[in-house]
Amino acid sequence: MKKLLIKAIVGIAAVATTIGAALANPITIGGGPGFVTCNGAAVGACQGITGGAIVLDGQDVMVGSGTMGMLSNTNADQYDGGNSSEANETLALNEIAGTSFLEADATKSPSDPPLSFSTMAEYFMLKIANTNVFFKNTSGGSLSVVYDPNGATASGLSHHTQWGEVSEIPLPAAIWLMGAGLAGLGFASRKRKVA
Repeated sequence: MKKLLIKAIVGIAAVATTIGAALANPITIGGGPGFVTCNGAAVGACQGITGGAIVLDGQDVMVGSGTMGMLSNTNADQYDGGNSSEANETLALNEIAGTSFLEADATKSPSDPPLSFSTMAEYFMLKIANTNVFFKNTSGGSLSVVYDPNGATASGLSHHTQWGEVSEIPLPAAIWLMGAGLAGLGFASRKRKVA
């Protein structure tokens, strides 16, 4: 009985370790060597925004006539950031992500590479050199973000900005059901041997 229980616990731990390793997904920035790794409670803990367009006027201010991009598990595009005001960054996010945040929803924090922070924000942006790189938190809760320039030149990170907050999603019942099923199989196996 003890051996069977130990095997079930070891099996569950192995599955949990495998799932944990799969949760980190490195996202390449602008096709270059720099990347962001996100760790959270779900596979594909964050996604980068690619495609779409941001339109600036002659004064590096958003004019609000850009087009929406899409989410990617592997890449995040670099967008011409213009001036780095919360108003400009919020308008850029609204254009390419189809959101409707206000300037007051933006929380801007200074940063230096390598960057590491935790967030519950729904969206976040890294200001890398003169570009903005946008991400969506798809973890369903708290997210750990690591930016690694990976030796890239002109990859200075001045700050990151966050918008919104995700609601914590509880651990799926399937995990607990899987554990109970493995324990049940163990007990059934033991019963056959005794009979």
